[in-house]
Amino acid sequence: MYKVVIADDRRMIRQGLRILLSGQAEYKVIGEARDGDEAVEQCLMLVPDLLLSDLKMPGTPIIEAVKFIKEKLPNIRIVILTAFDESEDIYIAAKAGVDGYIMKDTEPEQILRTLAHVMEGATIFQPKYNSVESPDSRGISLGLNKLQGQSAHQLFLAMLASLATIACMLGSVYWIMNRTVDSLIFCTGFLVASLLVWGMYALQLRAIRVNPLAKHAGLYGTFLFILAVSVYNPMNIREMWVLLLSIPLIVSLITSFRYYLYASAAFLFIFFIFNFMESSSSLLDREALVLSIILKHLFALGSVALGLLIQHSLSQLGEKLQAASFQKQKQQVIHMLECFISVGERKTQTSRKEIGEMSTLLKALVKEHGEVEVHEWEIDFLSLLHFVSRVKLPDYMFEKEGRLSEFEFEVVKEHCFMAKELCQDIADFQFIQSAFLYHHEKVDGTGYPYQLKGDEIPLLSQMLGLVEVFQAMTTPRSYRQAMSEHEAYEEIQKLNGLSFREDIIKSLGKVIS
Repeated sequence: MYKVVIADDRRMIRQGLRILLSGQAEYKVIGEARDGDEAVEQCLMLVPDLLLSDLKMPGTPIIEAVKFIKEKLPNIRIVILTAFDESEDIYIAAKAGVDGYIMKDTEPEQILRTLAHVMEGATIFQPKYNSVESPDSRGISLGLNKLQGQSAHQLFLAMLASLATIACMLGSVYWIMNRTVDSLIFCTGFLVASLLVWGMYALQLRAIRVNPLAKHAGLYGTFLFILAVSVYNPMNIREMWVLLLSIPLIVSLITSFRYYLYASAAFLFIFFIFNFMESSSSLLDREALVLSIILKHLFALGSVALGLLIQHSLSQLGEKLQAASFQKQKQQVIHMLECFISVGERKTQTSRKEIGEMSTLLKALVKEHGEVEVHEWEIDFLSLLHFVSRVKLPDYMFEKEGRLSEFEFEVVKEHCFMAKELCQDIADFQFIQSAFLYHHEKVDGTGYPYQLKGDEIPLLSQMLGLVEVFQAMTTPRSYRQAMSEHEAYEEIQKLNGLSFREDIIKSLGKVIS
């Protein structure tokens, strides 16, 4: 048996590979890593026979890690499983000593065949040769990827610091040409501002991993920068209070609603103090001064209101993006499960038609019973997941006749956790996770994995378990004939109050009648 360490920064990919390999007697997954550093640590500590790794991960570049691991563990086999098929990446990987290079969208059966050949000593590279990018376009691409990896707060701080730096450079030219006190003040003011904001940007990049509050450095930087420029007024602009009005607008773009309210309160306080100090030296008469102060504060309130409108618009946009992100995650999980269908058919000697049949029957049962609110895609997903979950079981168990041993029964229980393993980080999958996790629980408390009783078991779990039993009875197997629907229903009625609730069994009877 080959010991395997899986390295990928995406948990879903790691779990998918673990599921694929756990169903093969030749492999045993002994460790997982989320980045290059963990991959090195796991390999040196566990000494696996195979490292199956992504190409682009945080931490130590995997190519550098490969060189180091190969030096310490010369007998280890290393296979890269990636979405990148650029010729430059392939060349660098081969030069570093990688034994295999496979694309992530390769069929699971082909991945297993490739791993088998690699473990026998072969070196296999199976990229999809796309058109090769020019060095310039690749450089631009890398630059854009780095920008996409920055948060909105980091990008805003970088933009603010860049503007201050440009102003400082222009001020330097102005000072060299004129050598006046005003030009020196202008240059010095923006130099201090640029150093301050660049410092906050660097601090945020380092501190955000340790302290989540560091992401609000953009908020602090905005306040300090605009306040310093407004008070210092290096250009001697008379209506400098107008610059302060930009604070709520800018802050609304880079922070949450709660922090926006804090920032707005601080802004109104600072604006009041600023105008009080300015009015004390004003030459306007009393009536004109009062009118000026009132108008300025109305503008300030309008700026805060406009910031609230921006916050509301961003909130709506965020909800749309979150929904789009969920759809993308859902499609990724479904695509991964669909890739395992052929493996499930081979292992169980059954047909993928069972997925559609289970989905149709479960939808009809849910509709007939009427007490469960569930989307059709969730039922389709549960049916797909149920079929694919069998790949976690060893091949021989599908041909074994008679009772399972205690060890084999423990192995069977593991398939209940497949939804949790794949979708744990996706909040909108919680309902599906619980439905699948408990579908082998029985109302008398003798089920698994947690021996739940009665109403402790979710209704959808009961329905999924009932449809599974009914489908198993009415589907022919190599070791027995299929029952008729009537015969299967009679057997299921005997499980009333033991395995399933009476009302659910009656609903099934109405569906099949």
